Amino acid sequence: MNAQPGSVVSARVKTNSSAVGAAAALAPDVTVFDPKGKATKLSKIITRPTVLFIYPEASSPACTEEAKGFSASKNELSALGFDVMGLSPDEPEAIACFIDDESLKIPMYCDPRDEKGVPRGLQALGAYGQKSLYGKTVTAVLRSTLILEPSSKGPVVRLAMINIRAKGHVERVVQMLRDERVGNGESAGAKKAKTPTKSKPKASGAKPAKTSASEKTKPAK
Repeated sequence: MNAQPGSVVSARVKTNSSAVGAAAALAPDVTVFDPKGKATKLSKIITRPTVLFIYPEASSPACTEEAKGFSASKNELSALGFDVMGLSPDEPEAIACFIDDESLKIPMYCDPRDEKGVPRGLQALGAYGQKSLYGKTVTAVLRSTLILEPSSKGPVVRLAMINIRAKGHVERVVQMLRDERVGNGESAGAKKAKTPTKSKPKASGAKPAKTSASEKTKPAK
């Protein structure tokens, strides 16, 4: 995958959810590990709309900034209807230390590299591929954020932000979801306002002169 910084991968399978975008695609149900080394499927931990941020290395400066930012935003994201969790190619022990050292308050999972050094789960999710690093093209983990939601067939990707930059990313994601919620509310209000109101039948004793004047001064739209 040759991804540009900040590129967005569109999904294709439609769903009925209003959470960010109108199209979606099933995510590969990859196996991930918790800090204690217990394996679980992505479908088992995505129980409601979720912000899944994928980062290259626990305890590195940019990844620490991003993880702490999402951890601090946990309550606001929850109020917006989203869980948040992290995923990296680290070993479970490294994730456990990362959580303790930075006092992270969100679930953190890992997809350890195989014998060839490839995190197969991240690769399946589109977060592993070619990118430019210090002027060279390398194959590595692509810092990415997926907006997922549960479905009867497994996790659905509503939006995939691939190969993003850490600086300011948490704020942009939170603002995007905040705007989406406000936009949905405004749309619903506008739709309600446009709904025509049925007028009640006039009583037989209504004054025709006033009704006629009203019709002349207020033509039908």
